[in-house]
Amino acid sequence: MRICCLAAFGAAFFIAIATFKGYVGFKNSKPLALWIVYILWPLACTVIYVISQLVLVFRTLEDRWPIGDIIFGTAFFTIAQVLLFAFSATICDAIKHYIDGLFFFTLCMLLSVMMVYKYWDSITVRGPVFVSRIHSLISGGTN
Repeated sequence: MRICCLAAFGAAFFIAIATFKGYVGFKNSKPLALWIVYILWPLACTVIYVISQLVLVFRTLEDRWPIGDIIFGTAFFTIAQVLLFAFSATICDAIKHYIDGLFFFTLCMLLSVMMVYKYWDSITVRGPVFVSRIHSLISGGTN
């Protein structure tokens, strides 16, 4: 997994530098490969993740509340992308260049990641040993 992540980072880094510098047939006037790496690939990964998690919830869980976590996470992700790509310059001009859309993008992405954690927490079953351990730590015990 680490090698796959390193390879993906290396490929994205190479494409970004090659597009900026105009190496190996990449042109900064036609950044199609850069668009695929930074827009299309994350969108495809997000769609696959959301669909797989919805299948997991509908097929294996009796509780439907985790769907709300998925919906909120997806909404925050979508809002982040729209703020960054559609309204960044408008936000920057309206606030006199103190903050741009990247600030609100980062904030919405943080909320999106928090919803992924909340989703994971809501579908994870904790056994009685974990609960008793937490209860003893809260009450001042050492076990």
